[in-house]
Amino acid sequence: MRPTFVVSLTLALASTAVATFSEACPPLGTLTYEPIFNKCVCLVGLKKSDPKPECKVVIKKDLLGILKWCEATCPAPPHPSHKPKPKRNQPILMPDGTISRCPSAMTACPLEAPPSLNGERATATVSMNDPYECVKPEEDLYNCGGCTMLGKGTNCNAITGVRGTSCNDGKCMIYTCQKGYTLTVNEDGDQECVRKTPRRV
Repeated sequence: MRPTFVVSLTLALASTAVATFSEACPPLGTLTYEPIFNKCVCLVGLKKSDPKPECKVVIKKDLLGILKWCEATCPAPPHPSHKPKPKRNQPILMPDGTISRCPSAMTACPLEAPPSLNGERATATVSMNDPYECVKPEEDLYNCGGCTMLGKGTNCNAITGVRGTSCNDGKCMIYTCQKGYTLTVNEDGDQECVRKTPRRV
């Protein structure tokens, strides 16, 4: 009777499935050895499915070759790079091999007034080492008509009394004024917000 018992025990062990939670399977799924088909399957409840195709699944067995189980290795999930994103003030290599601060149709404007200005902004230039931004002076609200930090443009938002404004063709267009101001046109044909004169009683 002993040989029969050994054979029965061997068959019982061979049919015993070792299930482990694995990233090769759907959430809450376990990776299980299927002895009938001699392959590994994923079990979620009573539902069977194949492991993820991107995962490498192998069948393992003990020294006697009786107990078998499955192991899987899956590629690491993608994660954001820690490299900083390119900044707007990085020089651009043009098709002809020259270095440009900004794409065509854009102007490099310093983020801060250059310390060497000493009150004279019109002749100042932007150094490649100074922080700057690329703008379109014909439509940029803060550098309308030119770089305000170089004294060549206008910050439309900084106009006294302005509430609603935009930059069109390098010129500030005022739509509404703050309370207590009136929208008028000066002698040069430019719009401005003029403080209302209080009525005398």
